[in-house]
Amino acid sequence: MPANKGGGAYFYSRNAHVCALPDKVQLPDALLKGSLAAGCTAAVKLLEVTDSTIYFARDDDRGTDDHGLRAPDVKEDHRTAAEIWSDGRFFPNVYAIPRSNVSVIQFEQDTGSSETQSLARK
Repeated sequence: MPANKGGGAYFYSRNAHVCALPDKVQLPDALLKGSLAAGCTAAVKLLEVTDSTIYFARDDDRGTDDHGLRAPDVKEDHRTAAEIWSDGRFFPNVYAIPRSNVSVIQFEQDTGSSETQSLARK
């Protein structure tokens, strides 16, 4: 994605699952569809993590352009959503959640297992 739209090429980054603290925030249904754990997102790409906020997009959101036109579906364009974002024409819906409302971020491994990163501050 171009810098003014979040920047970066995310097609090589591992997918993650962001798990919210249930007493702090209710994740939107669009993020939960396809989730394997209660209170955690479906697979997402982390776009940016700051001291206060985590920005991410669903890894299957192929995006829309500036005129609201959806990116071609997988039958027409076999690239992943993140590869389509790198063209600079279609952009995913970006979600932001305060770090204080997140319990863990679970990263997917290439083998299908996962690795958990706690956000607890020392």
